[in-house]
Amino acid sequence: MSSIESRVQKICNCLSTLTNEIRIEPADPSKGHNNIKDTFACELRRNVHLTFQKLESYPEVKGSVIDYIQPCFEDKCISCDYLKFLQLSLVLLRLLRFALKEESESGSKKTDVSKLPVPTALLSISQKKIVQKCLQFAIALGILPNLLRGIGIPLSKRLRHAIILEHFTSESTLYQKHIQLALCLDTLLGCLECEAMQKIIIVYHGTDILAGLLQLCHGPIKKTDETETDFVRGCSDYPLKLKMLLLYLFLGAGVREMI
Repeated sequence: MSSIESRVQKICNCLSTLTNEIRIEPADPSKGHNNIKDTFACELRRNVHLTFQKLESYPEVKGSVIDYIQPCFEDKCISCDYLKFLQLSLVLLRLLRFALKEESESGSKKTDVSKLPVPTALLSISQKKIVQKCLQFAIALGILPNLLRGIGIPLSKRLRHAIILEHFTSESTLYQKHIQLALCLDTLLGCLECEAMQKIIIVYHGTDILAGLLQLCHGPIKKTDETETDFVRGCSDYPLKLKMLLLYLFLGAGVREMI
């Protein structure tokens, strides 16, 4: 008898497809960085297509995804780049956060004769690994290449093939990098409100998010046209988010000291 997959399971399956078998090493190391760049870009594009194919099996999840991003399939792909991969990653992480919240709320409404507290929605070990891998890609593509020089740990000190990620954003303007950074941080900070995802984010990527928030709070950029006004005004709450993250990190460090 086949079990019915929950919404959380379906989203995690899509995240698994999106991040599966992506290599940054070239098939032939002697071909250098250009070969690595092309291989990495092709694998990102391939997994985006495979994930949209996977979504065809989950109509309700697909309906939520296409509210944010236009589907892209291999036979109809026009311009599928790393941004498409990043967008799909962030959308699925947002949906996972909402699904976990719904699962937690529905569980808390169930009555139990023993009156024992109902545990919050949890991720399995395999699901945590999937989420962690997706977060790594989100950080590597959406935050690290967009940090200004001197903010955070240099990308070259973090990754062996940092030049590949830097190449993806090399043609972006400062404002485009600002938008990518802000959207990525908004998603991750929202996921911090989900207890099941909170520890994964803080433990592995707390300092990266902190660096991004410091840049948004203390490294403002000049608007280039009137269409950017609304977005810049919407960034006024980043100092508050920075304080929230510092509190998370402080409390987390305090708990570790007590253990």
